Amino acid sequence: NEFWDAALEQLNKGKALFPDDPRFSIELGDIYRDKELYSLAWKEYKTAEQVSPDDAALQYRLAMTAGYLNNESLSVSYLERIIEKTPNDQERYADLAWAYYKVHRAPVGIALLNEFEFRNGTQSSFYMTYGTLYADLNDFVNSSKYYQLSIQDSNSKRQSLVESVAHYNYSILLNRFHQ
Repeated sequence: NEFWDAALEQLNKGKALFPDDPRFSIELGDIYRDKELYSLAWKEYKTAEQVSPDDAALQYRLAMTAGYLNNESLSVSYLERIIEKTPNDQERYADLAWAYYKVHRAPVGIALLNEFEFRNGTQSSFYMTYGTLYADLNDFVNSSKYYQLSIQDSNSKRQSLVESVAHYNYSILLNRFHQ
């Protein structure tokens, strides 16, 4: 705990000495986030945002922290801003599609992934998200198709964690539709 206190003290000193440098607030936010102190992390990230409003990495931290704080709508807002600045960032598209699922906007999430794939080709990393989005729409056929594609793809890549989650989601889908 002594190192924790010393780190916080030094970062707060840096913040006071260099108020126009967002790195101190970002580092404090990261420390708080890693300790699951999301409200404190949020406060530090918002302080950094005042100094550096266009920092996409900081906006991502804000988006994820908003999600940890169960403010999914705000998370969506930050993720939407990020993909405007980084239109070919596959991971952020996946994050935003998942966030759309969490705010019950599955059709928007599907359209978002379709648009990305139209420009960049099929993304196997989207299969699980597609499955979940279609399940949210009670579309058994498409949800089943994408969960099975996710299982096959993760198996061929030896991604056992992804494969097990896909099997789990697929079994929930089958149970839900009594298949």
